Amino acid sequence: MNDTMKVAVQPEVEAFVVEVEHRLADLSPDERDELIGGLRADLSERLAEHSGPEAPAEVLGDPADYAAELRTAAGFAPVATERRVRRPMAIVVGEWLDSGKRTWVELADKVPGGPREFLESLRPVWWVLRAWVAWMLFQDMVHAPSVSYGLDWLVVLAAFVVGSVQLTRSQGRLARLRGHAAARLALIGLNVLAVCLLPSAVDRATWGEYQDAYEQAYVDGATGETGTGIMFNGVELTNLFVYDAQGTPVTGAQLFDGAGRPLVINENLFLDDYRTQMYPWLSNGAPRFNVFPLPVGKVDPETGERAADAWDGPNPPALPDFPFAAAPTVELPELAELPEVPAR
Repeated sequence: MNDTMKVAVQPEVEAFVVEVEHRLADLSPDERDELIGGLRADLSERLAEHSGPEAPAEVLGDPADYAAELRTAAGFAPVATERRVRRPMAIVVGEWLDSGKRTWVELADKVPGGPREFLESLRPVWWVLRAWVAWMLFQDMVHAPSVSYGLDWLVVLAAFVVGSVQLTRSQGRLARLRGHAAARLALIGLNVLAVCLLPSAVDRATWGEYQDAYEQAYVDGATGETGTGIMFNGVELTNLFVYDAQGTPVTGAQLFDGAGRPLVINENLFLDDYRTQMYPWLSNGAPRFNVFPLPVGKVDPETGERAADAWDGPNPPALPDFPFAAAPTVELPELAELPEVPAR
């Protein structure tokens, strides 16, 4: 192609060249220059030399066909492949979240009664409830299973509430940060997690009320104020371990007093974790709390009482270990054999 002649470029030539360049946009600058470097001069010269009645557009021809011929001659595909522009992931996710929000608003607005306005009015309640769930989870991590309502923990709860409110209503730099796609996804995740943890938090708060009653019952039993079981030095016992004269542990020892009354523990007592109780032995299906040692097992977490199906569960009650593998042997003085005492 000849680009040495200085010929005025007509508008038709310029439009033709621009269209051809557009159809070669997928090629590199060097490749495009090699194909159409002198195209403006050549086309301008062609029009200048043409003296027929045809219009300039007819003389120049179709730029699409011309670009296809150039591409084919150079070994490229006749038509440029459409390049997909990679958009930032944050923008894609943000648009997806915006679309989901618009869909939710459209669906909610179609429900009779206008529930969307009502639900939006409850947002402050949710902010506080979300903070309370986080507070309960934090307590579970620090000192499970108890729940504290002391002044220090109430201050922590207030801090959680302030943080939850600020997380949603803040302005300025934090608001701009919250507008990012990652922050929006994190906030959605926190809300979903709070909804999932809400039932367990409510159960734990309810268990805390039961636990207070259990602690008071345990203290009452320990001080003897309302004790109904076996006492030792003012403390109500939860189990006994019996050894025979040879110091061998005895399992299933039944204890009675001199009047034939069974010596029983207070069956309402709990161990130190307030989730474990003594389970009775059975006699013709009836529970017996005067047979030692008593099995130890977990209570039903929903009722706070002995589980009815405890013996059928994966962790049934079990006999506790004796405090000693063997006790010292004992005997009565000057007696070779213990006399037999007739039963009453």
